[in-house]
Amino acid sequence: MTTPHQLFLLWEPHLAEIISRYPEPSNIFCSGRAPSTVRQNLQQALNILCANPHFSSVIPHDQALLVQRAFVWGTNDDGSVYVGPRRSRKAGGKVLVATEGQANSTISLPTIDCSNPVTLNAILHLKNFDHITIPITISNAQIPDNLNLNYPNVEIIPNPDSTLTIL
Repeated sequence: MTTPHQLFLLWEPHLAEIISRYPEPSNIFCSGRAPSTVRQNLQQALNILCANPHFSSVIPHDQALLVQRAFVWGTNDDGSVYVGPRRSRKAGGKVLVATEGQANSTISLPTIDCSNPVTLNAILHLKNFDHITIPITISNAQIPDNLNLNYPNVEIIPNPDSTLTIL
């Protein structure tokens, strides 16, 4: 079984590069591994380092803590991993889909009722890990207080009609 220290050591050179660029963002191009796997492994290694300040490392612990708090982790369309400040996203209500026989058609997703907290948590989890890549409109939602802590890659925008859009 791999110890936390061994997991950290596997990703230390990559983390050192990311942290040395702080406050500038980094794009990590993945070769041979899925971007979501690389993103999760890098985040786990950073969390291990921050939780264990006694580990000897070339990475300054105070810088690691800054990156852990200030940066978000996400995947780009080109298959790279983005590590940096939150990027602004544009909200959109309709999605363009090209299908056989149609040049452009639009699909409008219905508003999802999130009065059940399990539904909201499922949507937040799927959006956080980029399993749902399009904006989702929800209603009747109680947004958790620890949203940024548990779902750092999710942005919620209020709409005039008292619904919320999750980017």
